[in-house]
Amino acid sequence: IPVYGFSVTAADAGLLSNLTPSQTTVSWFLETPDGSSVAGVGVILPYSNTDPVPGACNQEFPMEIDPNIYLQYNLFETTITFAPANIGYG
Repeated sequence: IPVYGFSVTAADAGLLSNLTPSQTTVSWFLETPDGSSVAGVGVILPYSNTDPVPGACNQEFPMEIDPNIYLQYNLFETTITFAPANIGYG
């Protein structure tokens, strides 16, 4: 649930929202300091409780700020990449 006053200031910031199984909506509020136009891209990646969690072996950071999720874009496409978790065999 978004909290009024919480903010992230960055160029090309990547934001991640973990949803609970019963959650059906999520809200983000985007604004610029000078009131100019702002745009955002939303990407939905569904996972079940049996899927490995993305983020390699990172156990130091919560998923909201996980440095192992990368966003790249150009005029034609946006690409999200991450290292899948170790599923326990190999």
